[in-house]
Amino acid sequence: MGKTLNIDLFIEWLTGSSQPDKNLEEKEAYSFLLQQLNKLPNNQRIALTLSKIEGHSNTIIAEIMKTSISSVESLIHRAKINLKTIINP
Repeated sequence: MGKTLNIDLFIEWLTGSSQPDKNLEEKEAYSFLLQQLNKLPNNQRIALTLSKIEGHSNTIIAEIMKTSISSVESLIHRAKINLKTIINP
């Protein structure tokens, strides 16, 4: 796609803080980002989704995923890095 996209803006859109339908190009970019989200490893996608889309705390995510809080923090961090790499190779 060749565009530089901001992961924080994407997360704002996913959580409803932004309204991407104001601009068709932006809407298409975020549709593309949703497709890229599915390219993440399952555990990273799940942790990022539970955190940034569903708004759960890391403690709750750790319980859901049956792992430690530090593992959840690491998964979310790696998910953001991997998503940036997937989008902007």
